[in-house]
Amino acid sequence: MVKALKTITWQDIIRMLNSDVYLYELGRKWGNDFLTSEQQAAMIRKYKNELLDLQDDLADYTSLPLPDSATLIGIFMARCVIAELINQEPVASDEILKVDYRAKPDQFDSRWTITIYNPVADEEMIGVAELSYAEILGMRVAIDDDTDFMAGLAVLFNEITKSGLYDWERSAVIYRQNAEQQAVESAMYDFMEQTQQIALFFDEYVASHPDDPNLPDEIALFWPLTTGIMAPLDADDPASPLISTMQLDPKLLARFKLRFGQAFRRFKGE
Repeated sequence: MVKALKTITWQDIIRMLNSDVYLYELGRKWGNDFLTSEQQAAMIRKYKNELLDLQDDLADYTSLPLPDSATLIGIFMARCVIAELINQEPVASDEILKVDYRAKPDQFDSRWTITIYNPVADEEMIGVAELSYAEILGMRVAIDDDTDFMAGLAVLFNEITKSGLYDWERSAVIYRQNAEQQAVESAMYDFMEQTQQIALFFDEYVASHPDDPNLPDEIALFWPLTTGIMAPLDADDPASPLISTMQLDPKLLARFKLRFGQAFRRFKGE
């Protein structure tokens, strides 16, 4: 049984981050612990003027020490996320943004897992980065009790912004990802339909030509057209299982059409 989750709303998180102390701490953890040096450099190139303005604001209006560059970037990004969130109309949801921490890193050397948890179905899904800010604002947040809350919040902010910092950036990335996914699904459907047609054609052709002595060898030759080109799941592992690449051998397909083209078209009703 899944233990009851302690959750917090985004409204409470935003109110907490109105404190310069908490915002500073979030920025310190985000910038130093979860942004790579390459990401930091990219942020400086892209938002140099904005970061300089923020540095001046922090010097003029807070009593906190001037942050290092990584912390400054984290504070800037956190303020951007908060500004985007408060401009949204939340999409009401029972789902929870769940941040889990493990003492032992996983196979990708990560100690963190960020998922969308459905408490009704008791299911967890990935895809936090693909949510809109309006969807995010409508969800509660649960951060693992076994870790530092601000570290968990930093890793959640980092995950959210993988699709972009601003709403328009995120929308463009999410739209492109959805279009790419639809293209992949469409190609997969076309592949499966084509290979299934060939397999069904072979079944019918064999049944209607029981006395053809050459047919077993021909079917064996062309049978890879019913599965696609097979390749190891892990090219570096000799014991890796074979999986379909979802591609047909063009030369074999051309030979198939030359040998069975007319009969195959009749089979499809063309």
